[in-house]
Amino acid sequence: NSEGELDVEPLKVCYVGRLFSSGQDNGVANLIKSWKAVSSDKAKLSIIGISKSELSALRMSLDLESIEIVGNIDHVKMPEMLSAYDVGIITYEESRYNSDRFPIKAVEYCAVGLNVVATNTKSLQEVLGSEFAYFYNPIDLFSLANCIDFIVNDRREARKRSILGHMWAQDYTYENRLKSVYPILGGSNP
Repeated sequence: NSEGELDVEPLKVCYVGRLFSSGQDNGVANLIKSWKAVSSDKAKLSIIGISKSELSALRMSLDLESIEIVGNIDHVKMPEMLSAYDVGIITYEESRYNSDRFPIKAVEYCAVGLNVVATNTKSLQEVLGSEFAYFYNPIDLFSLANCIDFIVNDRREARKRSILGHMWAQDYTYENRLKSVYPILGGSNP
């Protein structure tokens, strides 16, 4: 470090979820491959919520040496668990299945004030927006590392985005969601 610089702890980054949802790949294997380009002095990754059988499959096919694996967590304890992290990752890939579902983990991440890093799928960009989320290309092995670098190198901007995300999550109620979706389904606003 240069004179006058403070040592900064690596970002604590997490992915919460399973390897597959309803039989669809959640993109975790690509996350692990991309994570190899992230410097360990900048960030540490935890994968939270995968089952023992999923973990066995991962260990057989990928190097998990630099990644912390946390098993299933009671949903009630999730906010407390997430509050120990700085960044939450959403790994969904472009597909009809992923474009038709809402990433509730984005609300969970934002509700506790995490920065959100998500794949650059059209649906995630529409839901989250670049004012508070960072987007990466899951095919480009350095894109995720670049997002982490942006957060590490501009903590003021990262803090601003986490505040905007937190405000978005506070406004994200089921009632507000229904009001926004109902007209799309052919009804008028309730």
